[in-house]
Amino acid sequence: MSILDTYNLRARVAPVFVVSIPAIFAIAACAPQALSLKLGSAATAVSIGLSMFVTQFGRNFGKRKEAALWESWGGPPTTQLMRHRNSQFNPVLRSRYHAHLQRLCQNIRIPTAEEEARDPNSADQIYSALTRFLIGATRDTKRFPLVFKENINYGFLRNLWGLKPFGLVISVLGASTCTFRLWIVYLDVRLILPASVVGLLISFALLLALAGTP
Repeated sequence: MSILDTYNLRARVAPVFVVSIPAIFAIAACAPQALSLKLGSAATAVSIGLSMFVTQFGRNFGKRKEAALWESWGGPPTTQLMRHRNSQFNPVLRSRYHAHLQRLCQNIRIPTAEEEARDPNSADQIYSALTRFLIGATRDTKRFPLVFKENINYGFLRNLWGLKPFGLVISVLGASTCTFRLWIVYLDVRLILPASVVGLLISFALLLALAGTP
């Protein structure tokens, strides 16, 4: 899959770029010449390049936290949805899903409620295999555009959540830098720098957004 395709750009590169925005504005506040056409273009190219370089880095943190979260939940959401013992999901809809999956994947037999109760681990492995089958069967983005869009949204949020520790640090540093620069320039020439104000607001907004996640 190309590093410039839609999924990589929006689900992997975009979270890294979002986290780096406070740093970009902090640099712009301290070095206004960076907003010039040549330096600005170079900075944009470098930031995008770095975002692509650390794409896998952001994804790894997201996947790692995802696994821990699912374990704390008692399994992935798709596995929980397919369990007979899950009383929080409509059993009529679950039966329909089981029937459709059985028709689509006839070489895997879906366990009954009694079989699941006797060996829940084996049942979960079957549900996981069925989920992987569905993922592989719906990769055609033209046939399943809604699935593709939801995968992008999920990937973006998961990877942004995985980058939370870095985002918090960068937001605090960005807000502190912009505040310091704003104060120094105002004391010196009684001028309020728009870049510092925007950087402070963006850093604070990102800090609040990330701090509100588990």
